[in-house]
Amino acid sequence: MNKTLCIMPKVKKMFQDYYILDEEVYTEDVVFAVRKEDAVLGKIIDKAVYKLRTQDVLDRVQRKWFLTSILEDALPRQFIYVWLAVLLSGIAGFFVFLFWYIHKHTRILVEVRTRELNVERMRLKTVLDAIPQYLLEVTPEGQVRLMNQRAKKDMNQNALCSGDAAVITQPAILQMIKTAKNDSFAQQEVEINQKIYRITCSDIGGLSENENVILLAEDVTLRRIQEKQNIQNNKMMAIGELASGISHESKNPLEIICNYCYALKKGILHKK
Repeated sequence: MNKTLCIMPKVKKMFQDYYILDEEVYTEDVVFAVRKEDAVLGKIIDKAVYKLRTQDVLDRVQRKWFLTSILEDALPRQFIYVWLAVLLSGIAGFFVFLFWYIHKHTRILVEVRTRELNVERMRLKTVLDAIPQYLLEVTPEGQVRLMNQRAKKDMNQNALCSGDAAVITQPAILQMIKTAKNDSFAQQEVEINQKIYRITCSDIGGLSENENVILLAEDVTLRRIQEKQNIQNNKMMAIGELASGISHESKNPLEIICNYCYALKKGILHKK
């Protein structure tokens, strides 16, 4: 059995006649040896050593009388340092793995959400491009920030925007934009270059911090021409019906007069 006696390095007076020494009394390994002839004594020593090891007697004695653990003295410092390094490496590896897993999971979620947003954006763009009216997002100063495909296609013909920067310069439309900023809604028909547009302006400031205005324009020139043509046709129909009624009402007394004239003429010829 190997045992190194360990004494605490500090000197501390525990009782009146007992002290803890600064240095160890005996630092060499202790060995119990018996002759081969003393087999009974060997068995007794082996049994005692076995009980000391299994029941932690040495460790308890060491803690009680020397305030230290035998296991601490038995383990080399390098062995303890290695285990500490392994433990710290394991903890660091765990946190690295946790960070990598969270980063990977977050990146996957971001990629999925980005794809969903792109799909929604394309769907919204398709819906806006399918609108037959001109849809524009303009600033309070008249600068066009966004327009649908119909407005881009007919930008040179619709006369709403001018220049490469797509700026609205018509005073009537600019006044409608200001009105929409104050009242959140404005609608009016404006005639531009012999075309009639029904303009609707809506403020989107309530939906976000954006101060821009949504402008919806519809070319109603053909509709207004058809309405005027229908009104003219209705007038002509009314005039025709009036003329027909007047002629009918005028023809009835003329027929009576004609009949009396015929009767008078026939009576005069026969001298009656």
